[in-house]
Amino acid sequence: MEHFDLLFTRVNDIGEVQQQMKTQMDIRGQAMDNYIAEQQLIAQQVKANGAAVAQLTMRQFDNDGPFSYDSSLSEIFDEKDDFENVFARNKGTHKPESSKTRRPPPKHDKKNPLSSQAMPKMQFPKFDGQNTKIWKDNCLSYFELYQLPEGMWITAAHLHFEGNAAKWYQAYKQNHTFKNWDHFCSVVEEEFGSDDFRTAMNALLDLKQTGTVEDYTSQF
Repeated sequence: MEHFDLLFTRVNDIGEVQQQMKTQMDIRGQAMDNYIAEQQLIAQQVKANGAAVAQLTMRQFDNDGPFSYDSSLSEIFDEKDDFENVFARNKGTHKPESSKTRRPPPKHDKKNPLSSQAMPKMQFPKFDGQNTKIWKDNCLSYFELYQLPEGMWITAAHLHFEGNAAKWYQAYKQNHTFKNWDHFCSVVEEEFGSDDFRTAMNALLDLKQTGTVEDYTSQF
């Protein structure tokens, strides 16, 4: 009898264990079902987000206008005749230009209408101590024609001094400096301007002696 009771007790224990195992299996099945449902929900959300992103992208391309061509991709586009942009709709077919793009025309300076190639080569006015006013006007014309910076005017001028003017400059610069172009010209005119007047007076006296003073004065 005791054996039957022991056996009956074990059978009950086995039934309880099976019941517990069944309960755990049900719980795990329910968890798996929940997991699958969550995965399906996430997949639907990803799909919806992808569709929304694609729609926004197509709207962005539609608003940006036609596809802009980059010359650096000319070799890739040359291999394919037609390039289909899947994001831009109803924009028509775009044919890329060839790699040989047109160069923009050269820009001309408004202040200097002549280019450097078309500019005639002219020598800088030389100065030997005579006709200071004419020399000064010729220098200003040269500076304007070649757009020479004002800081280089004095250097360009004294490099073309000759004869007495060159000797005077070498002696004068030992103890003096020039503030600017106007100061330089005033010093030169003060030094050599009297020679212009003396030369003109000598020429006038010579013409007076020959009786052609009227012809000479008519030139001024």
